[in-house]
Amino acid sequence: ENLREAVKGKDVGVLRSAIAAGKRAGLPSSELDLGQSILDEEVKKAAARRALKEAKDSGDIANMRSATQEGEAAALPEEELRDTRQNLAAEERRATARRRLQEAIDSREQDGLEVATADGERAGLREDELKQ
Repeated sequence: ENLREAVKGKDVGVLRSAIAAGKRAGLPSSELDLGQSILDEEVKKAAARRALKEAKDSGDIANMRSATQEGEAAALPEEELRDTRQNLAAEERRATARRRLQEAIDSREQDGLEVATADGERAGLREDELKQ
């Protein structure tokens, strides 16, 4: 009974306790396996949530990509992935704008530099990045 309730609630701590209690009580492995499966899924989701938060806070493109993939693999709902995906898209736009700005500076073409500067402003580059 406790294991069934723990499976419904999907709380990691409660599930661990209920599985341990079920083992001590001699529950059949079919019931324990279901609880362990749910526990494994919830542990993956918790790890993915932590990775998403850390990646979002870091602003690192590679970390955000990896954390988003981890969240997808853990079957997190879209609303939990949304903020990191939005931050990732913004950082990618800024990285592209930085690259284009550097290319324009290197080419020394005034028109290209003006376009790249305008693109950088739209992408949210900081003032010091725009005035290299």
